Amino acid sequence: MGAAFDRLTLRNVRCFREAAVELDPRLTVLIGENGSGKTTLVEALASLSQGEKEGLAEFPLARKTKSGEISLHDPGQTRPVASWKSGRAAARLPESRQIFAYGRYRRVLYPGTGTGLASTRPELELAELAKRASRQRTVTLFQPDNHLLRDLSRYLSALHFAGQSDPRIKTVWQQLERSLVELGQGIEGIAMERGRTGYVPKVVRNGVPLELRELSDGYQSILVVVFDLVLRYIYLFPTLEDPLLGEATVAIDEVDLHLHPRWQRTVGAQLTTLFPNTQFILTTHSPAVVQGAIDRKLKVVSLREEGGAAVARTLTAKEMSELEGAEVGSLLLEERLFGVDSRYSPKYSAVEERVDQNRRRIERGTASEEDRKQLFADLDTLQKLVAADEERRADGSYMSQMTALRKAFLEDLAAEVEKLKR
Repeated sequence: MGAAFDRLTLRNVRCFREAAVELDPRLTVLIGENGSGKTTLVEALASLSQGEKEGLAEFPLARKTKSGEISLHDPGQTRPVASWKSGRAAARLPESRQIFAYGRYRRVLYPGTGTGLASTRPELELAELAKRASRQRTVTLFQPDNHLLRDLSRYLSALHFAGQSDPRIKTVWQQLERSLVELGQGIEGIAMERGRTGYVPKVVRNGVPLELRELSDGYQSILVVVFDLVLRYIYLFPTLEDPLLGEATVAIDEVDLHLHPRWQRTVGAQLTTLFPNTQFILTTHSPAVVQGAIDRKLKVVSLREEGGAAVARTLTAKEMSELEGAEVGSLLLEERLFGVDSRYSPKYSAVEERVDQNRRRIERGTASEEDRKQLFADLDTLQKLVAADEERRADGSYMSQMTALRKAFLEDLAAEVEKLKR
C-alpha cells in the first residue's frame, strides 16, 4: 500500500500543543474522552484533502497562541506531503492522493430541495455521479448536505442499469452485493424492485427487502459509507478491473454510532476486507471496536489531557500483546484505554470504594469495630454480585471463589491485627 500515510502532526491546534499521531497502513483506532481531540484530528485530516471547500473553513488555532500547523507525512519522510499553516492557504494533497471523511451527519437526509437530481435518465445520472465522485469528500463532518448520500437510491438504480451493458460496472455491482453479504448482520444483497417511476434498490435483510430509508440508523451509518465509497471508486480508479482495490485514506468519526455491540466487534475487519488497499482511521468510544483492532495487531491511539493539553499515545507492541484476548469489560477498566473506575454500576462501585477504604484502615490498624463490620458486609455484597454475574454468563465459580478467598484473607488479617494490638 504505497498510498498510506505514516503520521499526522499538529501544533497549536485546538486542544493540542504538539502531537504526532501514528497511522497504521490498514487501520488506526483513536480513543479518548469527550473533548480529547478525536473529532479535531479527523477534521484536521479532512482539511488537507484536495478541493478548496473540503474540511475546515478557518484554521483551528489554539487559544492564546499565534501560529499553528497541521501536517501529513509519508513513511520515512520529514517533509510533509500536505500541510496547513495558520494565516496561509492549505497546501493540499495532490490529485493522486485520496482522502474521505465521514462524520455524525453521514446518515441524515438533508431536508432541502426534493430528491436531488433533476434527471431520471440513468446515463445522465451516472454522468453527474462521475462529476461528483471527487467532490464533497468530507461534508458529513460538518453538515447534512451531501447530495451523493442523499441520492444513493437513484445512483444505485443507474449503476444497475449501466451494468447491463458495461461489464466493468456489472462486476462492481456483483462485488457490491458480495460485500453486503460479507458485512453480515443478516444482509443478503440488493434487490431491484419495480416502482411507480422505475426500479427501486432495496437492501435484503433476513429475507425482507427494505429501502435505504427504512433501515435502522445503525445500518444506514455503515451502508452509506460503503455505498458512497463504491460509487466514488468506480470513477476515481477507472483503470482498475476491481475499483475496490483503489488506494485511499478514509476517516470515520464515531464509527460505533448506532451500531449494536455485536457489529462493533467486527466493523473494522469488515471495512478493511471490503476495501483492502484503503487506510482507515476510526474514532470510537467502544471497547468492542478496540478489541477487534488489538486482536489484529493494528494501531490503537489513546488521546488524553496532560498538562492542560491533549496528547496522543500509541499503544506499544508489548501493551497490545498484554491486552490480546482481554474481555470487553477488562478493556473498559484498563487505564491505558478507557480508565473506567469500576466494572459495576455506580451503586456497587461505591461499595467497592468503601471496601478499599476499610481494607486500608485494617492494614494500618486504625479500623473501628464498625469499619470491620461494614467491610465484611460489603464483601458479602460483592461476593453475591460476582456469583450472580457468573451465573448469568455461565462462567463457573472461579471469580466468586477468588472473592470468597479475599474475604477470608481480610478476616484473618483483621484477627491478626487485633491479636497484635492486645
